[in-house]
Amino acid sequence: MLQKKQLLLKILEKIKPFWELAEGMVSLLQTDFVDEPMVDSFLAVLTKAIHGIKDEKAKLALQRAVEYVHSMKEKEQVEHEKADQELDAMLSTI
Repeated sequence: MLQKKQLLLKILEKIKPFWELAEGMVSLLQTDFVDEPMVDSFLAVLTKAIHGIKDEKAKLALQRAVEYVHSMKEKEQVEHEKADQELDAMLSTI
């Protein structure tokens, strides 16, 4: 989650001059109260906001950044599932 959070912060920092909501999201993401569902919610809001961007170059760059964060989320989930399976295998030998 930390890596997703850092990437999302980096994206939001870059678009703060163009999107007012980005500043508030950055402030919230920098707190200790942020959990994975909240990061996912912010990512969903950003994804919806991208559709309203008229500058195609900026829109494409943001879409790619969001897709990268999504792929990291999927990778983390696969790694987590693999670790759970390995733990189950170890515990089953006891």
